[in-house]
Amino acid sequence: MTIAPRFSRSAAYFCAALVFGLNAPATSFAQLIVAGSPAYDSTSGNGFVFSSSGAVNNFGTAVGSSDRYDSSNHYLGPRAVRWDATGTAATELGNLGTKSDGFANGLAVAVNNSGVVIGHYTKYVAGSSVGSRAVRWGASGTVATELGDLGTDSRGTSVVYTVGINNSGTAAGYVTKYVFGDDDGVGQRAVRWDASGTEATELGNLGTNSRGATSAQAHALNDAGTVVGYSDKYVSGVLVGQRAVRWDASGTAAMELGNLGTNNGYTSAFADAVNNSGTAVGRAEKYVSGNDVGPRAVRWDASGTVATELGNLGTRSNGYTGAYAGAVNNSGTAVGFAYKYDAGGNSLGSRAVRWDATGMAATELADLGTSSEGSTEAEAYAVNDAGTAVGSSKKYNGGHNVGVRAVLWLPDASAIDLNDLGVLPNPAGGSWLLTYATALSADGWVAGDGTFTPTTGDAYARGWVAQVGLGGTWTSAFTGSLNGTWGRGPQWSTGTPAMQVGDALFIANSSYAVALDRNEKTRSVFINAGTVTLDMAGHTLETIAGMSVANGATLDANGTVIGNLSLSPAAHLKFRVAGPGMYDHLQINGALSLGGTLGVSLLPGYTPAAGATFDLLDWTILAGSFSTIQLPHLTGLFWDLSQLYSAGKVSVVTPLSADFDSDGDVDAFDLATWKAGFGSASATHSQGDANGDGRVDGADQLLWQRQAGTQYYAGSLVATNAVPEPAAPLLAAALMTTGSIRRRSLPSFRTGR
Repeated sequence: MTIAPRFSRSAAYFCAALVFGLNAPATSFAQLIVAGSPAYDSTSGNGFVFSSSGAVNNFGTAVGSSDRYDSSNHYLGPRAVRWDATGTAATELGNLGTKSDGFANGLAVAVNNSGVVIGHYTKYVAGSSVGSRAVRWGASGTVATELGDLGTDSRGTSVVYTVGINNSGTAAGYVTKYVFGDDDGVGQRAVRWDASGTEATELGNLGTNSRGATSAQAHALNDAGTVVGYSDKYVSGVLVGQRAVRWDASGTAAMELGNLGTNNGYTSAFADAVNNSGTAVGRAEKYVSGNDVGPRAVRWDASGTVATELGNLGTRSNGYTGAYAGAVNNSGTAVGFAYKYDAGGNSLGSRAVRWDATGMAATELADLGTSSEGSTEAEAYAVNDAGTAVGSSKKYNGGHNVGVRAVLWLPDASAIDLNDLGVLPNPAGGSWLLTYATALSADGWVAGDGTFTPTTGDAYARGWVAQVGLGGTWTSAFTGSLNGTWGRGPQWSTGTPAMQVGDALFIANSSYAVALDRNEKTRSVFINAGTVTLDMAGHTLETIAGMSVANGATLDANGTVIGNLSLSPAAHLKFRVAGPGMYDHLQINGALSLGGTLGVSLLPGYTPAAGATFDLLDWTILAGSFSTIQLPHLTGLFWDLSQLYSAGKVSVVTPLSADFDSDGDVDAFDLATWKAGFGSASATHSQGDANGDGRVDGADQLLWQRQAGTQYYAGSLVATNAVPEPAAPLLAAALMTTGSIRRRSLPSFRTGR
């Protein structure tokens, strides 16, 4: 953890109610913060009614398409739109012209982590359509940049569609190819557009008919630039179906991927997704002895072309079934859906399915209930690297269908209706019903479709985006560039960060290095084992139900916690000091309940001088005290802890002048030393000379009286379990003492603020 320069205290943050300790997590919080696509006003008829979502990036920017209406409720066509989690940036993206009545037709398909958007729009010239074109929009603007095609007909018409963009800015899609003088075109071709230009690069195919026509489509691409999709296959000019294809980033040649059998050489297979390792998934028609037994989910490994059939959820009595893999994460886990049949071959609808990277079996993901006959429909559309998936499912209550709901599936295959987490619109006002979750980022950003009911006016279809924050156990499994960062979904067992509706648990006896790269808000934090080094880097960690440290665990933190912190009797709280203005500081904008051990350490190369003060702790309300304090040893200097429980500060001081036995405190033993040396005209400090004038007299006794009861510490282990002994009673008792003096135990510290 980097120790940041000490910053000044912020104003105290007062909660409506503060409690000490940490209660069990509450069962529900209206904390799934949902922001919408451009809005619609049913009173005026002006605005946007959502039609489809496309994608979401790892910063909460979502894209899709919305039907636009003007103030006269005149339909102006589907428009490409962009919005984000702030709730204030819902925007229509630029088009390539309109009809004379203002109609335009476009869609934003994908957005990368730099915010660059890809999509397509119908192009209009002087109000007349000349077909569709691929379009790119920059992250900071709305102007549409038209991308290249593969020729046009004699009227200037072309047809272009985009399917995705990677984090390098390379995009892929498919285009109708025109050869000069041929208005019919020669079919579709897969294409790639590089980030640095607009020209379309044609990708290869698997043969053409006698006039040079064929069809090939790109369906997805990865960050390396590998593209997958399909191509018609021709043998001696004869069509023998469709084949899944992979195009490597370094070239344009089409590599045919395997299939699941043919009927006299005819079959079909489609690659629909590819991960960053090059593993592709999709679907292929399966033939057994020339008989079609239905489409099956398929995986193609990056190192080869063989099609691996993935499992299904039963078949009809004739062996027919269907299964589709539509997404794959970087670990090779795929998701999609499969039709389910009972043992008698009777259909039970469709189910969301996961196929793990290490096998072929289909894991049925939980649904939201079924009809009385056991039927439902569910599909998973996306999966992140933690194995968390999103999609949709019909929901049944008592066997009655109550509609489609957006669903998140955890790695254990359990289903969560996102509406059950509690939805908080951003900005405030209105209510949401989330029906489809169609896109998911690595850090738990989810986008989809839903129904929004404004505070006034009619409900309408609208796109949404939210970061699902279920948290869970910190796994330490993530090794990406942001390894150790709180807000990274792969760092947590649920594949989503610990925020808003989730808890953060640290339960392994190991060292955790945790950093914040933004302000975070979570429900509860439980540090039950190991050492958690939490570097907030100027950001804040807000807890709804508080943070606790227990069971011998250690918290080493630098920053501000908004909420309560409870330290159990076995807890450890550590601070590191690197120099003046360079030390850990923990500010609790809430109730701080102390217990356990406080540890202060000096980083190598630094020795504090007298007068140094370190403001370690700030709080709103304080209760309890530390049972043990561990301080580094200081040679010739002492630690002053008198402000620890009043201001959260520890200081380095010179020895007390009346501490004649140099044990860090001024007590009856020092008075006894002064008495023994009283009257000496050539005394040392250890003989009772407090002011250094060589004499032991009343002036030295006066200094003793002023300092009596003061306690400094030289370091090492300091136990603080005794009752404090105020200075005045100590003085009176010492002055009346005539017999032997018994050494008392070390005092605890004053806890009044």
